[in-house]
Amino acid sequence: MPFFDGPRPGPGVRDAERALGVPLTDMLRQQAFRGHCGEFSTFLIPGDTGTRAIAAIGVGAAGDQSAAIRDAAQRLATQAAGWTSVATTLALLGTDRAASVRAAAEGFLLGSYRFSKAGSRPVEGERPAPPGRLTLLVEDVSSASADALDRGVIVGESANWVRDLVHAPAATATPAALAEQIAARAVRHGLEARIWTARELERQGFGGVLGVGQGSRNEPSLVEIVHAGAPGRPLALTGKGITFDSGGLNLKRDPDEIAWMRSDMAGGAAAAAAVIAAAALALPVHAVGVVPLAENMPGGGSVRPGDVLTHRGGRTCEVMDTDAEGRLVVADVIAYLAERNPAALIDVATLTDAGGIGHALWAAMGTDQALLREVLDAGEVAGEPGWQLPLREEYRVLFTSLSADLRNTPRHGADTAVMAATFLREFAADAPWVHIDNGSTAWLEFDTQLWPEGATGSPARALIRFLEGRAAGSGGSPPPPAAAQPAR
Repeated sequence: MPFFDGPRPGPGVRDAERALGVPLTDMLRQQAFRGHCGEFSTFLIPGDTGTRAIAAIGVGAAGDQSAAIRDAAQRLATQAAGWTSVATTLALLGTDRAASVRAAAEGFLLGSYRFSKAGSRPVEGERPAPPGRLTLLVEDVSSASADALDRGVIVGESANWVRDLVHAPAATATPAALAEQIAARAVRHGLEARIWTARELERQGFGGVLGVGQGSRNEPSLVEIVHAGAPGRPLALTGKGITFDSGGLNLKRDPDEIAWMRSDMAGGAAAAAAVIAAAALALPVHAVGVVPLAENMPGGGSVRPGDVLTHRGGRTCEVMDTDAEGRLVVADVIAYLAERNPAALIDVATLTDAGGIGHALWAAMGTDQALLREVLDAGEVAGEPGWQLPLREEYRVLFTSLSADLRNTPRHGADTAVMAATFLREFAADAPWVHIDNGSTAWLEFDTQLWPEGATGSPARALIRFLEGRAAGSGGSPPPPAAAQPAR
């Protein structure tokens, strides 16, 4: 049951109080429950048919409630672990009831996520299974609410698919294996898919991808997917797909960080998920996703500090730090996509800690202020907010090299998110381009009120909202989505 600040009862609370004969609101006040966003309290109510659990969820202030509904549904799914089913009136909040239905479905799926662990023995303290059924109580079952439910399911499952890919051990989630998984999911949703081998990457001049991957016994790969939902210039998405990042010959400076470096492909997974979701949502857009995949390992064949790589398009780069490898693979694809004269070019990469802005925000930089605003607005609506950082012209000189067109780290100062974006900027040509650094949000090293430790799927939902916004601006509302696919 939702409660506003106060606490004040939300939709359905008074009806439940009358039906159960229990003063829920008064009982919550006695418990110092205030109805703030994220607050949660449970009552066990005995009855003729057995004991029922009534959950009170704080949604904050009254008004449009999409963000609060999503968060409340996510927390409900987490806290209701072990229950078989849940019914809620969260979808009756807000002025846009279709948006409320979507937010509740999306949040519940995010909160229900569990990654399948290896092994079969139960572990003490392991979270019980999430509820197997969610019933959203609505005033009437309309085509708009049914469509919204489908969209919420598609978006929630897309983000959870990204979380599955990110959690997978690097020993099995190799470049070739990830390329196959992405291509297979794309084909199931009707997209065109093509996997590039290392030999094809060499023929096409992807020296950054090849250079980073040359120290691993698992050859680099690349997967390209296309949703041809409309004619015209493509919306181009790419992302870093480093399946494991040891730091190369330079190695990781922080030994505690290396254990979760299987997450270094989270940007590429999010970009792929967004393009596939565009097809599942039947969006009238032309969207292209290209994900470079490589494993950054030390070894006799590894790229060395001081080596020079030739990127797609002919630009050369002196490798000063083999742990600044993500920008090398992404640079190849940015140059490749810029050749297509895209209407927008967005890359997502776990390059740094995103400028120290914390686990709740990703960083965004770019060459087109209108596109930046569009991407940031999409993140706010999706519940995956970002923060704009500056790109300064005078920083470009820091990437001059004695032996190549540029170097992969700055000559002076810290190698920050801004510096990494300054490097990538050289490959975007005249395309309207935005770089998202999701190093702060893709993987959490601790539990939060909403998210467990591990992968979040960020910013897949923000990218999907961006594509939906472009679809809505293309001349009409998108058609109903295809039937939602199973999460796994």
